[in-house]
Amino acid sequence: MIHEEDQGIRECVGFCFGQFSEYCQPEFLWHHQEVIPAIGELLGDSRISVQAVACYAMEQFLENLQPETVAPYSEAIMTRLLQLSPSSSVSVRERVLGGMASVAISIEDAYTPYL
Repeated sequence: MIHEEDQGIRECVGFCFGQFSEYCQPEFLWHHQEVIPAIGELLGDSRISVQAVACYAMEQFLENLQPETVAPYSEAIMTRLLQLSPSSSVSVRERVLGGMASVAISIEDAYTPYL
């Protein structure tokens, strides 16, 4: 479904990731090796609505992970989020900040290089 061309389906996939992250814990969080890269791919979508829902999903997913789980992904996540910042709509930039905050909370002191 991540590779689906239809914008609506990609938005729904991102929204489902966010909802599963919020309500299906801790079981859904155990799949971080598959979920984080999938959300990262949605972040790279050219459509603003998909980017916004991907930021929401990333924020929700990272919120409850331990620092040692998030740390290996932090550079890739921050790179994707920073790529969205300057060129996206205001709503996406707001979500990007939420995603960055989730990374900061998740990896704690290891966030310093991104400041």
